Amino acid sequence: EEPLVYTVKNWKTFLLRAREVAYNATVNLIVCGDFEFVNYLGEIAELKEREGVNTYILLYEVPGITIDYSNLPRVGKLRKYVSGDLVVIADSRVAVVSQRRRGISENPSYGLVIEEPVIIDHIEQDFFYRWIRSEIIRDEPVKLPTSFTVLRLAIYEAQKLRQAKCKIRVLVYGRYVRSGVNCIIEGDLLDSVLEDSRGVAQFIIKVNGNNITVGSQDAIIEDIAASRVELRGVC
Repeated sequence: EEPLVYTVKNWKTFLLRAREVAYNATVNLIVCGDFEFVNYLGEIAELKEREGVNTYILLYEVPGITIDYSNLPRVGKLRKYVSGDLVVIADSRVAVVSQRRRGISENPSYGLVIEEPVIIDHIEQDFFYRWIRSEIIRDEPVKLPTSFTVLRLAIYEAQKLRQAKCKIRVLVYGRYVRSGVNCIIEGDLLDSVLEDSRGVAQFIIKVNGNNITVGSQDAIIEDIAASRVELRGVC
């Protein structure tokens, strides 16, 4: 079997891989890093958002690297956190990760290209909890219909849409947890759960009169493990 984690031992090669991963995003794109790294990927991030890709940028502060707020990428989801590593994730399918820069003249000596779903899921969870605690620079509502491979982000955005009195339907691509059979189902959103203490993240939707719980790809207690969800509705 081919390895699912690769080492990149050159800074320029890491940057090229980061651009490639970002460019290939079709559903959602996550970018984390300092101003220079974020700006390096800025045009691609803007392009992806114009193409309908849900694009999230988390900006980190690094000593010696000034943040020029007027030149940040023009995307609808942009926040700032204290510190963190360089990360690009496309569609929960592939990620590139490198240690954070400690200063303007210090670049990481290596990076990782990750295609292992379990590791990517952990990185996405870490990103999500940083995201909801970060300083908002720009936070525009998502435009319906829209798709996510990161269930927590889908739930987070759906909760905000419901607060704005939107009526939401959820289209789920995944598998039944008990049988493992693949499925595609759609239903009205009844409720959603994000509980940090128990690690629970789920949609509750009504399908043909039945309440169905939808969890992430590694779901155990839910009815369906979702690989992708699409939010539809009217606001």
